[in-house]
Amino acid sequence: MKVIVPILLTIILLVGCANGIDRDTFVKDSSDIYVQMFSDGEQSTKVNEMFEEYAKKYPKLKGEELELYEAIDGMYRGLANGEATKYQLEAMRLLNEIRGVN
Repeated sequence: MKVIVPILLTIILLVGCANGIDRDTFVKDSSDIYVQMFSDGEQSTKVNEMFEEYAKKYPKLKGEELELYEAIDGMYRGLANGEATKYQLEAMRLLNEIRGVN
């Protein structure tokens, strides 16, 4: 039993770090693009540049990070077809949840 616990903790740590991203940087980048999209309200040149960089920087995500990425992606695509609001609300909820804001 004493051997199993450290092995399980090691596996959990490795799986948690497997996506190779810094969570704080990801959340900051997500917040930055969220604010830019909200501010511009359209796929402006700045939003397009930021999203292109965001998509390149975070190609493989899992769990909570994947949910936030999908909400940001949906918001970006929704700016073009008028469906950004539902994704905007989900992105804000996830950002608040990750930051521990009620």
